[in-house]
Amino acid sequence: MTHIRTLAAVLSPSIALIACTPTPKINANKSDAYIRAALAPVIQNGMTREQVNAGLDDLNVSKDFRLWYSAEGDRPPVQFVRLFPPGGFWPGNQEGWINWVDMSFVFDDGTHLSRTFLFHDGVRYVGSYPLNPPKRTPAAPFQALPSPPPPPLDPLQFSND
Repeated sequence: MTHIRTLAAVLSPSIALIACTPTPKINANKSDAYIRAALAPVIQNGMTREQVNAGLDDLNVSKDFRLWYSAEGDRPPVQFVRLFPPGGFWPGNQEGWINWVDMSFVFDDGTHLSRTFLFHDGVRYVGSYPLNPPKRTPAAPFQALPSPPPPPLDPLQFSND
């Protein structure tokens, strides 16, 4: 019985944090049109990085999957955000696919948002190991689950908007 109480004491804070996490208003199961419609009232061209992040906060988008890419060569600075399906980055079907939507907020002048790209991608896992690579080159090697898929090396690779 003592072990059960100890386990409950250890897990209680984690469960409380999970229960308090607000549900994102956009996720990888939504269409581009839905995501863009949800972004429109809270994120517009001309906004600063801080304002874009505040808009993402308003949509309850996880801060865990946001990454800033500094300007490099011809590429301007980019705020990268990855959306997963509800429940996170776990294989969502029998074939073992994890799908996601990457959003790249481009700051052409270095300080103000000028463009937003959406890119759908995914990877197939067999067991807990990746089998099929994503379409875009990852910035790091894939790890076994439960590690999330790494972000792309170039957040604007294959931008198609």
